[in-house]
Amino acid sequence: MKLDKSNRSYSLLRYLLVICTKDLADFFAFENPKSYMNDIIYNYFDHNEKQEKRTKVKLISIDILPNHIKIIFQTRPTLKLVDFIGVMKSSTSFKFFQRFPDLRIHRGIWSNGYLLLTQGQPIQSHVKFFLDLHRKKMNI
Repeated sequence: MKLDKSNRSYSLLRYLLVICTKDLADFFAFENPKSYMNDIIYNYFDHNEKQEKRTKVKLISIDILPNHIKIIFQTRPTLKLVDFIGVMKSSTSFKFFQRFPDLRIHRGIWSNGYLLLTQGQPIQSHVKFFLDLHRKKMNI
């Protein structure tokens, strides 16, 4: 793994981001919506990777499941993660519903909140806890 270098420091910050769909709806159960969301997210990260160096974000992987997505990305310590994720959720939702307006049930595609872990933590147990929490909210 390559370290990011800024003026005075080196860093390697990799995150796992998990976002659930609203009401755990299976928006990505079919190939067209799943493939399109994959393209939207890839383009979002590609655009941000070309931004100024201090907020550079590099996409490592995307895993799109029927009712949630997992994204692994690398960034520098200067990135405001809350702002970055908020803009990503709203812009991906907007672009998705432009292409698939018939899937619009709610105001947006994503549930409130997200799970963000640094890579290296026992990830599977945290992801399971987060998904179970959403299932309990929905009484599933």
